[in-house]
Amino acid sequence: MSKIHLEIIATNPESCLIANENGATRLEVCSALQVGGLTPALSLIEFAVERTSCDIAALIRLREGSFVYSEEEIKIMCNDIRRSKDKGIKAVVVGALNADGTIDFRALERFVKAANGIDVAFQRAFDVCTNGDEVIAQLESAGCKRLLSSGKKMTCVEGIDNLKRYASLANTMEIMPGSGLRSSNIAQVYDECFSSYHTSASEIVHAGELGVMPKEYLRANAEEVRAIAQFLSDK
Repeated sequence: MSKIHLEIIATNPESCLIANENGATRLEVCSALQVGGLTPALSLIEFAVERTSCDIAALIRLREGSFVYSEEEIKIMCNDIRRSKDKGIKAVVVGALNADGTIDFRALERFVKAANGIDVAFQRAFDVCTNGDEVIAQLESAGCKRLLSSGKKMTCVEGIDNLKRYASLANTMEIMPGSGLRSSNIAQVYDECFSSYHTSASEIVHAGELGVMPKEYLRANAEEVRAIAQFLSDK
């Protein structure tokens, strides 16, 4: 079996370093995890590339809310892909839907073109799309290297049967379980058909009294990252 990747979500420098030091092999760098993740600052991408030994994937999502994007938004996201690539990342994570809930393959084609040779992963817009199993082959043909999915359920534990079916349908595209993955349930999700696993492995950090501003943020938890990494390395 090929190398198993543990992909940790990193929204800040602390998380990048914690993940890198405790067994992560890939980081998905993003911001605003509380709304599902948005495009990160270029300086955070640069930090992750320069200060860790992990492969770096950058989430490209312009705004919160639906995955239906205007022409102007798609142009901006393509520009974000190109600028992120210039920082030395190994992959971009994208997703777009049409108004009817089907995957927007025209937008995806433009994202793949902007990525210009680095890996493209389709993100959890897939989990709310109205397409069926046939879209696995279509995503693969469109140039996607990976599909991040919970199996169209709230968590990847609940969607494990669907995820295994997607893996059986894919020829070259990796199916990467994500959503709700922790050290306490990785054994329920692990299967030889998956070569990448995705999680925030996070904890809430209380930042003190800040008046009307948020008083906490998420950070990767070293023990959690280490426990998942150890489980995978033992396989």
